[in-house]
Amino acid sequence: MVEMNNVCFAVAVAVAVVTQVLVPAVKGPLSRLNPDLAAWLTEHDLQHHAHLFIDAGVKRMVDVVEMGPIQGLSLEEQEHTTAAAFSLKNRLVLNHLLDKHGAQTSLPRLETLGVRTMKELVYMADAFPEEFTETKDERLSLLLLSLPREKKEMEFVTEEIWKEIAALHNLPSARGWSMPSSEYIIIKYYFSSSS
Repeated sequence: MVEMNNVCFAVAVAVAVVTQVLVPAVKGPLSRLNPDLAAWLTEHDLQHHAHLFIDAGVKRMVDVVEMGPIQGLSLEEQEHTTAAAFSLKNRLVLNHLLDKHGAQTSLPRLETLGVRTMKELVYMADAFPEEFTETKDERLSLLLLSLPREKKEMEFVTEEIWKEIAALHNLPSARGWSMPSSEYIIIKYYFSSSS
């Protein structure tokens, strides 16, 4: 009986080693990431830097928005990553807004129309009101009535929604300590170029 327990233990350890160590090592660092994050990296041609994101502790899509600079990227790649993270933030804000107002089922139709941000949603609703009637989607129509049209108000709403997202995911900005990566890059570039 003792030998059988030892065999079972050895098999369990072997399976754990294969699935947790060998398979990721063979497949590469991209396989160790959340599938959504891996897809995002691939979409923005950053998959070859997956190991840098892992080293930086980026595990979720929301972490990308507040990740700061990634060591090992060139300034050009850092700028590309910062722009992609800003775009992702706006997309996450739209998704949260739709979810909060019970209009999440509208997302596939909005993506078909090319809408990926709250700003684009407001623009499309104003430019093509026939696409956003109450008969097509009542919840989305009601949401659109409540959204601001002025740039400053829209920026304020976006930041308030991001604060909700940050609090939900316990991000650094919700805890009161973070520096947007774009500011860090500007500061880092200034000090590195003045040396």
